[in-house]
Amino acid sequence: MTDNSQREIFRRYYGLVYTIVFGRLSAYARHEDIEECVSDVFAEVFAGLDENYAFSGGLKGYIRMIASRRAVDTYRRLTAKLRFAADDISDEIADNIADTGSVSVQTEMKHIILNRIEELGKPDSIIIVRKFYFGFSYSEIAEDLGMSEYAVRKRAERALKKLKERLIKDGFTE
Repeated sequence: MTDNSQREIFRRYYGLVYTIVFGRLSAYARHEDIEECVSDVFAEVFAGLDENYAFSGGLKGYIRMIASRRAVDTYRRLTAKLRFAADDISDEIADNIADTGSVSVQTEMKHIILNRIEELGKPDSIIIVRKFYFGFSYSEIAEDLGMSEYAVRKRAERALKKLKERLIKDGFTE
């Protein structure tokens, strides 16, 4: 495959690939992570085409399949950190609840906490996940979301207050 062919494929399908990847990762990834995933998609596409890989569904379907698969792989890699952080938070909350020896109770608590964070809505849930699960700085979050650092800090403060109120209402903490 020539460089001109690769450039044309990139030019024609960049928007499609970016839309697929961004749609899957926007709440969990930094702009750099999304761009890296898009680059990985095109690297895999070009390698597959260079190897005369047989695919059905045409070039667009082939590219869409790779973009979806790469986005899911990146999502899993990034959210693995989220699951470990949820475990830590749930363990801390579990210390405040009587009789939480049951694994099923602890698992349910993790799901409830993550659901309560999701219920905060965007961009609050994105801010909480990025700041407290992935360890992003306020300035990184602000840049990625196109907000001021002050606005991100205030939204995080308000979101944490709402989250705590909801968890108290659910009986998780005092």
